[in-house]
Parts: sequence; C-alpha cells; structure tokens
Amino acid sequence: MSEPADFTMDAPLASVDALLERLDDDIAEDDQVQTLAARALEDASTEVRHYGLSGWTASNCPPMARKIALSAAKRYMDNRMGLSQSRAGDETLSWETPGAGNPERGSVYLTEREQKILARLSRGETFASVGGFAYSDRPAHEPETLYVPSANGGAQIPWANSEDWA
Repeated sequence: MSEPADFTMDAPLASVDALLERLDDDIAEDDQVQTLAARALEDASTEVRHYGLSGWTASNCPPMARKIALSAAKRYMDNRMGLSQSRAGDETLSWETPGAGNPERGSVYLTEREQKILARLSRGETFASVGGFAYSDRPAHEPETLYVPSANGGAQIPWANSEDWA
C-alpha cells in the first residue's frame, strides 16, 4: 500500500504499511486485515487530531503524534474483539461487561497518557522574538538628553543626545 493522501484531514497520519509492519506476520498478509488496518489507522488519526491539532497531516504532524496513531491502531488490531482474557488450552474467551475495566476495549482509543502527550504537543513549544517599545510621555520627535551621575553627588553631566543616535 502507498502513503496516505495528504490533502484531506481524514487521511491517516501514517501509512498502512507502517501499521502492518507492527502486526504479527501471520495476519498482516490477509486482505481483509489490511482493509481493517486502514480503517483503524483512520480512526486512530481522527482521535489524535481530536486531542492534538485538527490540522495535522501525514507530512506536518510531529513524529510522536504519528507514533501514537500507530500505537492506538495496533492496540485495536491486536484485540479487535475486546477480550479481557483468552486461554488457548480449553479455548476460553472472556469479555467484560461494558463499563468494567476498560470500557473502550474493542475499539480504537487513546490512553490517558497519550492524550496528555498530544495536549502538550498541540500547545507547541516555540521560541519567538516579539517586538516591543518603551513608553514615554514625550513626543517621539523631541530629542532626549541622557545624563550620567557625577562623583560626590554633584550635578549630572549630559552624556548624549538621542538625535546623535539616528
């Protein structure tokens, strides 16, 4: 499969191939599993955008956001039926009642930790230079003379005129 189309906000944040690489080899070859993986990745990407930034695409999302989308999709693919336990010997499968344990089991979801990481990523931590100005009650066209204190508390000495700096 190829990289996702990047022009729509519904497009996955990672490729289906990247998800399939994380799955067991015996299921990754199945066409139905590949279709299900693509849908799970779309759902996980939607969840990531919900807790992160809605404008994230495959080309501009942080690598951690992509990893979280892949992890959520893999978590779903590993336990699509929402089992709470499974035993191979007697073929025992067990589901919990809704609301018990993890109510999201069997669906694509983000853990609380993943949600917090995405919230931090969406705030952004950038460094910027912000312009500012000093307020003065004098009009800007009046030249201002700066003074330097003199020794022994005497009269201040003129140092420079602001017109000299222009």
